[in-house]
Amino acid sequence: MRTIPITPEKLTGDILEAFHRNYLKGSDLADWARVLMFEDFDSNAVIEAFVTTNMHWEKVPIVFSAICREVGLSQDIATEIASVKQEVMIEECRRGLRKAAELFHHFDDLRKRVGFPEMIELRILPDNPNGTNDSGYYGINSRKHGNAFEDSIRDCLTKAGILK
Repeated sequence: MRTIPITPEKLTGDILEAFHRNYLKGSDLADWARVLMFEDFDSNAVIEAFVTTNMHWEKVPIVFSAICREVGLSQDIATEIASVKQEVMIEECRRGLRKAAELFHHFDDLRKRVGFPEMIELRILPDNPNGTNDSGYYGINSRKHGNAFEDSIRDCLTKAGILK
């Protein structure tokens, strides 16, 4: 059985994404290790990552893989990264730590599997003259966004039995 470390201060899904996309740095690994220790996920690899904030880039994936094994997340994270990342991000969404729209943005196969009709895009926009900002996740065709859009995605995931 897989153990999913829930670390609100430094989301496990974000660390998995950085590893998957090859931009995980020693300092990020050290930050995650610190949070893991506070959540009682301490191991030799966690301690090594915590105390080595300037870890050489070649060693980062080795220590990250060891952490994943030692905390029970994955025995072979390099092979399982895509499925583990999706499973972790879904659990973070269940706990309210991640937006449902972000799930569909990252995992189009999940969006299709649950029958959500619209692709999701992330738009980064300049501030409005009144100081507000409309950046965020949008439906590509409808341009829907915001809380109502997020609620419709959560409803779809709930009906599919993915969120409870």
